[in-house]
Parts: sequence; C-alpha cells; structure tokens
Amino acid sequence: LECFEEGQTAAAAIPDPELEDLCRANRVNVLAQLGRWDEALDVAGPDPSPELLARISGGRARSAFQLGLDAMDGEDWPAASQQMFLVLETAPEGEETLRVAAHTNLRMIAHHQGRVALQDGDHPAAAQHLAVALEHAGFEEDPGTEARLLQDLGMLKFELQDSRAALEFLDQALSAAEATQDAALLRTVHFHLGLVCLESDAPRARTELEAAINLAIDAEDELAAASRYNLGILLYREGELASSRAALETAHRMYTTLGSAEHAGQLQEYLDEFPEVEQ
Repeated sequence: LECFEEGQTAAAAIPDPELEDLCRANRVNVLAQLGRWDEALDVAGPDPSPELLARISGGRARSAFQLGLDAMDGEDWPAASQQMFLVLETAPEGEETLRVAAHTNLRMIAHHQGRVALQDGDHPAAAQHLAVALEHAGFEEDPGTEARLLQDLGMLKFELQDSRAALEFLDQALSAAEATQDAALLRTVHFHLGLVCLESDAPRARTELEAAINLAIDAEDELAAASRYNLGILLYREGELASSRAALETAHRMYTTLGSAEHAGQLQEYLDEFPEVEQ
C-alpha cells in the first residue's frame, strides 16, 4: 500500500497520468482487499471510473454477505439482517445473483423472527417481521415459501380476532400451496382455513377439515388429531351425533398415542357426557 502511494506521488510529479491512475487503482484494490471500503472510496477520488466503483461496491457487498451468513450461523438475527440490507444497498449492477441471495436470506431471517414473535404472543413484532418476509419472498418465485408466509400472516390475524383478514391471507395461501402439489403444506392450510371458518361458515369449515384429513387419511400426527377433533365439534353442532362421536373417539385415540394428556383428557370428558346415539 505504501509502495503504490509513493508510486502515485512520483507519477504525478513526472507527470505521467496513466501511471498515476494505475497506482491509484492498485491502492484501491489493496484497500478493498483489507476491507477498508471508505478509504478505498476516498482514494478513488470524486469521480472514479465505473469499473473502479463497481470493484469497491462489489467487494463491499460480498464482504457484507459473508458477514451476514456468519451472523445467521450464530443466530444473531438483527446483525444478519443489517448485513443483508447492506448487500442490497452496495451491490453494483450485474450482481443480481448476490441480490437475489440477499433477498432470500432476508426472507428467511424475517420469517424466523416472525414465527418466534408469534409463539411468544408478541403480535405487533410478528406482524412487522412477517410483512418484511413477504416483501422479500417475491424475489424467490417460490409458491411454497409464499404459502407458508401467507399462512402465518393469516393465523396472526386470526389470533388478533380479525377473521376476515385471516381468511383473505389463507385463501391466498391455499392458491399458492395448490401450485406446489405439496400435500403436507396443503393439509396445514386446509386445517387453518377450517379453524377460521368454524364459527362463521360451518359448511366451508367442514369442507376444509375433511380436506385436511383426506390428504393424509392414514396419518396419526397432531394435525390429524386436531382435524378430527374440530370436525367432531362441528358435526356435533350440526346434529350428526354418530359421525361426531366417531371423529372425537378417533381424535382421543390419536392424542393418547401421541402422549398429549391434556387433549386426551378433555376429549374423554366430552365423550363421557356425550348423548346416547340412536342406532
């Protein structure tokens, strides 16, 4: 760095503008390799060539991207987000691959933060993070990613008792999920649609819950149990007692097998008080 600086001074004294520019460019390259971006810009001068400016900004963007990845590995989400936004601010034209990767990581970071906030009951933070995630998801052109985000936004609105907005988000999630042909994703979206419609649109709630069940008729997981549990409640309200009891008994067996004592106990209370079913 000192040699190139002395060379630039000597070239200016000759004068030899071409050699002076070459020494300046070499100083910029060395400073960029050292990560001293602001100094590199100062040395480049008030009117640097497009090539020199692209070299500085591109190096800065790639460095920020790596720092962002390191922060993600360390689960330092605010720092990771800051570095990925810096990538978008500094990446020059022609670095579209890097930009898309930064958008993808910002989506992952914000979605993770949104889910954590949703689990913690911090609804304002969840809404903010999920909105950011949805904004960056568009750069992936991945309907599965979009569906999961829309589903989380829908359930956030449902927890905030905004059933209309919840239904709008979940309907969009269903359209995106259908494009993926991912049965597991479709199950969850149908199930959540059933929950949202349970109090306001019984026929659709039934359709959605039955769809969630039929997509994995032999499944014995939490979603299968919860789908039958809610369908059983709905059928009871509709007066279909035999079908209701069958659904609730199946849900009770599944919850017992899964070790979910709270749900199994609640269902047992329902079944103990269940009215006699005419044969």
